[in-house]
Amino acid sequence: MERRIDRLDKYITYKGLNDHQLTIETGLANGLLYKVRKNICELTNRNVSLIAQHYADLNEDWLRDGIGSMVEGQTDDSMASDDKQKGIPLVPLTVMAGFNGIDAPGSTVNDCEYYQVPLFEQAGAEFLISVSGMSMVPKYYVGDILACKKVKDSTFLQWGRVYVIDSSQGAMVKRVQEDTENPDCIICVSDNSDYKPFKLPKTEIRGMYMVIGLIRME
Repeated sequence: MERRIDRLDKYITYKGLNDHQLTIETGLANGLLYKVRKNICELTNRNVSLIAQHYADLNEDWLRDGIGSMVEGQTDDSMASDDKQKGIPLVPLTVMAGFNGIDAPGSTVNDCEYYQVPLFEQAGAEFLISVSGMSMVPKYYVGDILACKKVKDSTFLQWGRVYVIDSSQGAMVKRVQEDTENPDCIICVSDNSDYKPFKLPKTEIRGMYMVIGLIRME
């Protein structure tokens, strides 16, 4: 059975939001959405009303009870057609922090170019980014297009795998290693030996996105 949090996650993806932005803008308690997803608590009627009051296009009846369409004045069929036409957004790495409206509310998925890559869409890719910089050579080169999928629970990272990290220090593409000395940090590693590994406190991480595919021009 679809829960309220399942429907809210659909809206979050549709709007290009994230938990941090939605929590701040609506006044929800910190960590509430995480707890709801873990079945620790429920998304109450008051929570639903707070969210709907802030996002005018969100159908409150749909979020609360699954009645009607997600967006006011738009049918489910038209939304599905629109999503199919858009494909996957290409997000410039330099405005990654604005992708989910954290630092730059004007930079959202609606401002991006969209590309249809069926293989990536089937794999659950949520956006594409273009690599800029040499820190991940020879794994990735400038101009490579990476397909990325959001990590819902950052406690289950795959050590040694490459992620796009949205942090307070900026957006970056790094291989992630466990910090065995400090569980409150991760170690960000570049494949290019000219760039030294560094520790990143988990409190500075606003989003983790697994790289699941690559497009490269010869």
